[in-house]
Parts: sequence; structure tokens; C-alpha cells
Amino acid sequence: MSHIALERGLKILHHLVQYKTARFKDLTELLDPISPASQMRLLRTLTELGEVEKVNNYYQLSANSVFRTAASPHPFALRLEVDAELDGIVRELARDTSYSAALFGWITPGSIIILNTYSPIGRSIKYRPAGEEWPLIPFHDFAQLFLAYAPGFVREDAFFRWNPYLKEEYKSLDYQAFIKRLNNIREQGFTISELAGETFGSIVNPVVLHGENPPRFAVGVLVTDKPDEKEQGQILDRVSQASDKIAEILRDHISPMQLELDLSHSQEVVQQYVDPYRSN
Repeated sequence: MSHIALERGLKILHHLVQYKTARFKDLTELLDPISPASQMRLLRTLTELGEVEKVNNYYQLSANSVFRTAASPHPFALRLEVDAELDGIVRELARDTSYSAALFGWITPGSIIILNTYSPIGRSIKYRPAGEEWPLIPFHDFAQLFLAYAPGFVREDAFFRWNPYLKEEYKSLDYQAFIKRLNNIREQGFTISELAGETFGSIVNPVVLHGENPPRFAVGVLVTDKPDEKEQGQILDRVSQASDKIAEILRDHISPMQLELDLSHSQEVVQQYVDPYRSN
């Protein structure tokens, strides 16, 4: 599954959250431009993932879908002036480090979203625009940060739900190595992409508001010029400072009860998932 297919799949799932059912024709209009063959392959993959089912020529979320509790694509909606403050912090981080910076939120049991992003002028490698969404997939640096703090069944679900459908270059083939990587991230309290010193990758810090575990927000930068370990440490310090500033703002607008209720809904749905390709 390519980046484009992932984005289209999430678009279908959120459409079904809002409208409950859709015909093939409705989804063609939603995804336009897309060929019938590509759309059929995408729907087949979503069905195999256990997210979608077809009933009487209508597509709908399956009983196992992690999107069944997703009432909104952004459960922590913030006032415009608060969002502007967050945007200012992300911009400052990008300018201080000279890298693209972003704030992500873990917003549904199966997806994360870019809430704020900024790239310095001249940066060709950068994060996608705010509002772009990603599944909680094993290779994504921000997803790894969130999964590092997640319960075991959430980690397992993320690995086995998405991994078989990713393109070869994005697959994590060894589950135990994947878990070891997540445990290391949790022990460190941050993540530095394994590719940061080779090609490009993210340096990410969690944003913890009220001691919640797992965190629902994270901030990071996309490093692109192979910084050495000392330079990576200096960048991490800037990211950590931005994380503290963001937490200070968000904890005044998101209560511990909101976080607790949202997490309980997420875990309840993930526990319902049964991978049809794994033996008991």
C-alpha cells in the first residue's frame, strides 16, 4: 500500500464514520480521480484489514473497525487562538533548527494527524500539510513514539493490521525487533529515527499534559543533512523545549477526564480486533 492508497483509505473510513454507508459510485466521487480497478483494490484491502464490509451493495464500517468510535477527525478540537499559539511554537522550532517541524495528535484508535506544521524557506524535504492523516503504521517515526508508550495489544494490532499491506520498503519484518525498538524509545523518552544520520528522519518528543500514558500528542523535526550524535542531541534539546511549551498551553484546554475517556474508547475498540490471517 502506497502513501496515496493510505490517504485514500483513511478518506473512505472517515466518510463512513460520518455517513454510515456508501455505494461504490459515492466513493468514486469522493476519491476522484481514481480508476475503478484502483478503487476496487483499495476496498478489497480495507475489507481484508477488517475495517470495511459490503452489505447489499453498500459499504460500511465492519464490527471490528477501529474507526467505529471516531465521532470526529479531531476529538481534541481547540479554539482558533489556542491553535495559533501552537502554530507559533512549531514555527519557532522550525526556525531555530532550520528543519521542518510538526505537532502530531493521536486522534483515533488507528490514526494520527498533523495538527500544525511549518517548514523554513528552501527546505525541499518536509512534513505534509496540517490536516494530513496517517494510519498508526509501524515505520512512521511519530507512530513509533506513540506506540512506544501504548499497551502491548495496541502495539501488536498496529504491527499485524498494517504491515502485510505496506510496500516492501516500509515493512517491519521482525515483530520482536519492532518491540525492542519501541521499548528503547520508551526507555529514552524520545525517538531519533534510525535514518536521521544516514538520509533523513524525525527527532520526536512526546507532549504529556497530565501524566497520561500513552501520550496523545508529540512534536518533532525532520532532519535532512545527516547530523552527528552531538548535533542530534542539540536538536533534541530544542524539540524538548518546544514540547514543554506546547504542554503548558494544552493542559489548560484539555482535561485529564477528556484524555481518559478518549483512551478508554480507543482501547476498547482495538481489543475487539481479530486478525483473520493469524492463527489462534
